Amino acid sequence: MNRWLVALLVFASAARASAAELERMTTEAFIQSGGILVEFDERERPRTLRATCLVWASPEKVWSVVTDYGHWSEFVPGFTLSRVLRTSTTETVVEQDTTVQVLVLKIKSHATMRMKETRPSRVDFEQMKGDFKMCDGRWLIVPTDDPDVSRLTYEMRAITRSIIPTPDFLVRPVLRRELEHRLQGIRTRAEQLP
Repeated sequence: MNRWLVALLVFASAARASAAELERMTTEAFIQSGGILVEFDERERPRTLRATCLVWASPEKVWSVVTDYGHWSEFVPGFTLSRVLRTSTTETVVEQDTTVQVLVLKIKSHATMRMKETRPSRVDFEQMKGDFKMCDGRWLIVPTDDPDVSRLTYEMRAITRSIIPTPDFLVRPVLRRELEHRLQGIRTRAEQLP
């Protein structure tokens, strides 16, 4: 179904909804219309960052892109290196370098990540060593009613080693932009697969 039509139908039914239902429906309409929803969960420490979008590709295609760790630097913005160090039946170890632009500064980070795959829908990751005090999260790929459309969610928790605390009002826009770019890179690549 056309994503704009879906958004219109959701908004039309929102007139009779409660505030909580309205928020959920508006959020879903945003995702259905092609938006990338970025959320910050403040209830726990470290905070959980979550980004969700629809990908107009089958779950198998999205899976193949998410697990193509050795090529992320080619299509995921911010990744300057992503190299598979070793693979076993239970995990893949990946070395990654990222660069984030904050105003005029470029902040670089390096990490060795452990990826544990639960095919075909989940990849859990955890920093083994690197520039963060801790970093973990997951990729989730969920089928929709349309076999050629998938819901992709990225969740991450991280604690930096920063000596100077950075205020949320400076960090949030940068994180939002980076997560949007990251999911857009995965989405674009999956949608281009034959």
